Amino acid sequence: MSKFCQIPIIIKKKHYKDGLMKKYLVIILITAGLIAQKYVPGNILIQSKTEVPMNELKIGLDMSQYQIVKPLMKRANIYLIKVVDR
Repeated sequence: MSKFCQIPIIIKKKHYKDGLMKKYLVIILITAGLIAQKYVPGNILIQSKTEVPMNELKIGLDMSQYQIVKPLMKRANIYLIKVVDR
């Protein structure tokens, strides 16, 4: 008798579909991210700290160049700013 035990070795084969699905997922995520972004010329989104009210934000901006259009999300302090054309 042999002193060595034979242990079965299980080799998992990589399926072709697994690698293909990962590639498709990456492609879908990249294209979805590019499509989700919308460019609006002449507008800027800014986010201020939670302690800064809208009145102080107006003081900090040069009103001849920028105009606060509206707050988009009050809880997150995100504002839409329009760049004034000269």
